[in-house]
Amino acid sequence: KTAETINKETSPLIIFPQGTRIKNNERIPLKKGVSRIYEKANVPCIPVKLNTGDVWPRDSFLRFPGEICIEFKKPIEPGLNMNEFMNKLEKEIYD
Repeated sequence: KTAETINKETSPLIIFPQGTRIKNNERIPLKKGVSRIYEKANVPCIPVKLNTGDVWPRDSFLRFPGEICIEFKKPIEPGLNMNEFMNKLEKEIYD
């Protein structure tokens, strides 16, 4: 359904692949559902990296002072298979 909406809107796909807030130096497995959306949407995917976990930890309602950085990474063009896409996405987010 998400992919159909993206196709109708002809919008790029912006993904937050961890599905939660993480600290800047933390690595967690990426959600596999993003590869299904990418595959069906057939549009460029723009990975987004945030450091919100540094000021608002995922296991806390408390927020700490700090600056939140939003980093738009290099777009991933459509057409990759699921493994290629996930590898490229992980590289963009964590490297």
